Amino acid sequence: MRMRSKNAMLQPGRRAMATTVVVGMLGLIAAAALALTVLVATEIRRTRDARVHAQQRQLLLAGAAEAQQRAASVTLPVQEIPLPLPAALAPRAALTLAFSPAEKGTRTATIKATVDGQTMRQFVTLAESPTHTWRITAAKLEGMQ
Repeated sequence: MRMRSKNAMLQPGRRAMATTVVVGMLGLIAAAALALTVLVATEIRRTRDARVHAQQRQLLLAGAAEAQQRAASVTLPVQEIPLPLPAALAPRAALTLAFSPAEKGTRTATIKATVDGQTMRQFVTLAESPTHTWRITAAKLEGMQ
């Protein structure tokens, strides 16, 4: 009876099986790496979009406050009025405000916030009080573009 040494080569059938297992494991590793890459790319995109949407919502809030202040002094209808932005934000963002008449004693303000090429609109309904001040009575957000 012959004893095999520890360094003896695998038989041809076992060598093929070992090769098949190694190739299969490399395929699984490649698939896992691809899935991880797609997941990381998706999270990066979602984080970037969340930052942009948060900035847009802040601009819409500022625009609503500005609409409330300007409601009494505008002559309807008003074309888009560009609102000033901080210097750090101005190169990549824009905020506009427009008024249109609605029912008697009310006005609708359209506020458009654009950040990094993505636009969000908000329609704010303002009503005149007996003391001739304007207050916001309704707001409707139009989807992101």
